[in-house]
Amino acid sequence: MTNIELKKSLRLQIKAALKNLPPQDVLKKRSDAACKKICATEQFNSSEYVFVYMNMKNEADCLEVLNNSIEQKKKVCIPKVLSDTQMEFYLLSGDEKSIKDQLVSGAFGILEPGPSMLKNIVNPEDLNGKNVLMIVPGLGFTKSGERLGRGKGYYDRYIERLSRSGAKLCTVGFCFSEQIVQKIPCGDHDKKVDLVFEC
Repeated sequence: MTNIELKKSLRLQIKAALKNLPPQDVLKKRSDAACKKICATEQFNSSEYVFVYMNMKNEADCLEVLNNSIEQKKKVCIPKVLSDTQMEFYLLSGDEKSIKDQLVSGAFGILEPGPSMLKNIVNPEDLNGKNVLMIVPGLGFTKSGERLGRGKGYYDRYIERLSRSGAKLCTVGFCFSEQIVQKIPCGDHDKKVDLVFEC
């Protein structure tokens, strides 16, 4: 089987496992406990910028990382998909109470930057020398950092941009334990993550 075929098969396998997840309130507790572990790392504490994702259903929720980042006056960046090939990140402004005012429901019902945030686009080149922590979603991970995305390559491309910019980047894979697998077929463009936290 080719890598593409192997990935397709693995995606189906993980999606089937995700159908048997416990109720949302249990998943939220698991996510929050793992977020506390992320926020206790040296990589988080030394970061100036924290890139987080807004979760879809059956995806680990990193809202506690976002809230903790705001409390510590870090710069928080949220993604928005612009096309089949382009994803950009935008900087949140203000305090925790104003977050919901800055986000709108976008593709697949996922929260994304609203009109007030779109002037705050993040230019990776401006992050040269900055400590950046990125929480990376995925359909599957290995404990050693191999990642299986959903097939569009958004994060692989953006991580490459950040790496080229000279940012001091640490990538953190975040998922449910049901999404941890033994092996993921990786190609030249597939980016491994530095750390993996499961919940």
